[in-house]
Amino acid sequence: MSYLSKFIYILKQASREEVTTAQHRDYILQVISDYITSSGNSDLFSEIVFLRKQQIIQELPTDPGNLHQIFTCNEAKQVLVTSELSGKPAEFGYIEKLAEVYFGNILMLWAEYERFTIVSKYYLSKKRHSSPITALTCVKNESAYMSEVVDEIRADQRVFMTHHSDILLCLQDAIVLINLEVFVKEQHWYEMLFCLDLSTRGKHFILYHQPNECAYPYLISTALIQGWDRRHRWLSFDAFFQHSKWQLCLPEHAHNVLGRADVFVENLVLNTKSVVDFESSLSRQLLRTEAVCEVLRLTVSGTQKQRMYHLYLGQKMLMRELVKQGYSLAFTIIELPAMLHFYQSLHSAAYMHSSYQDINKNGLVTFKGFWLPDLLSQQFEQHTFRDYNTKIIKQRRRLKEKTVV
Repeated sequence: MSYLSKFIYILKQASREEVTTAQHRDYILQVISDYITSSGNSDLFSEIVFLRKQQIIQELPTDPGNLHQIFTCNEAKQVLVTSELSGKPAEFGYIEKLAEVYFGNILMLWAEYERFTIVSKYYLSKKRHSSPITALTCVKNESAYMSEVVDEIRADQRVFMTHHSDILLCLQDAIVLINLEVFVKEQHWYEMLFCLDLSTRGKHFILYHQPNECAYPYLISTALIQGWDRRHRWLSFDAFFQHSKWQLCLPEHAHNVLGRADVFVENLVLNTKSVVDFESSLSRQLLRTEAVCEVLRLTVSGTQKQRMYHLYLGQKMLMRELVKQGYSLAFTIIELPAMLHFYQSLHSAAYMHSSYQDINKNGLVTFKGFWLPDLLSQQFEQHTFRDYNTKIIKQRRRLKEKTVV
């Protein structure tokens, strides 16, 4: 049976109750995987998403948000009904239909496919670790956790437990899986699917916990660290994060903050005409490029309650490690309110906003900014988890009061 016939047959089964099971979804993913392998269409998902994105945007009356906003709007549903995937193999169209019926849309299918490709190879491999995965318990004792910076995760042979799988994974696969679950599936940042490879290699911060009764460590928090030599891969300098919709929001003491980092020329001149001009002016005036990095994809795992402590500890340990690595200034992009509330409550040069955008016009604002790791590390050392939570709550109340007024 051809793959086209298989896709048609699967769609005809859609009304049967048993086809909604996870096992059947895995079967669909396996058939799609086999088709991609046999046809060589490794860019299948990106090609479908790119073409549909262009078609949907043409129908939108206003500026679109991120991919999640684009593919879940009413116009997207109409485009799928009335427009063909012109110039693409017939199989692409049926895979898109399978995505709508069984997964929600093509973005959700793509995310599930990437997860499937990671996990399935362990079930097929004879090297699969058989150690049982135990539930993650949140121990509020810093000495029970370990952190480090791994220069190249592809070379690391250790295996880890994660909150998102019942099998042990090598470090790079564990990091990719956590990024998929947290950023893509939970937060709907499907843009990450186009550059998922960044989570498979390079320098990463990791925080892990190994309970006494477990043979393997539990991966708690991870973050991607890219030095100045890899700035061509920085998200901060990507076109999406530098276009005119980003508004500068530099504080009055911006010169002092950036000067405190001690990485620029003495008489630093800031060009504030636009985000591009501002960041270009910084780049031209850098003296110590080895002390500058970008930190992104900070993830924490666990239940919602566990994540609160893990986020606190993850930031605290990350700052320690950045200081050890010799970084004095870190570019970063943040939209998590808890992190931003804590930084705002400090009234310190430890963190500084540079620009912002309400990408999806839903009130959740994304900020570009800078960490000064040494100062922020000092702040975390001075604040217990209870202090940290208290500051976040108080800052949230202040902002609500301002909104009411």
